[in-house]
Amino acid sequence: MSALLKNFTGLLFLALLFSSCSFEDVEVEDITDFKILSVENKMLEYEMKVKVKNPNRQSFTLTAADIDLYLSGVEMGKTRLMENVKVKSNRTKVVTVRLQTELNKPLKDFAGSLLGTMLTGRLNLELKGQVRGRCCLVVSKKFDVDHKEAVPIKDLLF
Repeated sequence: MSALLKNFTGLLFLALLFSSCSFEDVEVEDITDFKILSVENKMLEYEMKVKVKNPNRQSFTLTAADIDLYLSGVEMGKTRLMENVKVKSNRTKVVTVRLQTELNKPLKDFAGSLLGTMLTGRLNLELKGQVRGRCCLVVSKKFDVDHKEAVPIKDLLF
């Protein structure tokens, strides 16, 4: 009888664990302080401040990203998260996100298509794809990302 009780208790614990970790979608409200950390031939590392609204009762950690980066309508390449990002529960908070984009072609090949952007004084940043978050150690969820932001070139930090 005690083995049955142990199994039941274990199943009950797992059921509570999984039910307490259901997520509502998280909102990206603003992106600021876009800062380029390094540029190599086909690799771009950068960070940005992201204002995130987490309506959930639990904190979670962003653990992976599969995002396409577009600058002023030009697809630059695939982006991944350089380090995990903790997002606290029931609040709107600015977090620093470090990303790395493997460029489709060498950066110098993008110069012509981005020249018009330099003249307008605004860099149109667009991120499309998915990020994966994890809570409760074992529960993960993918969030769709489709965000556009016009960043004044004078505000770019190098």
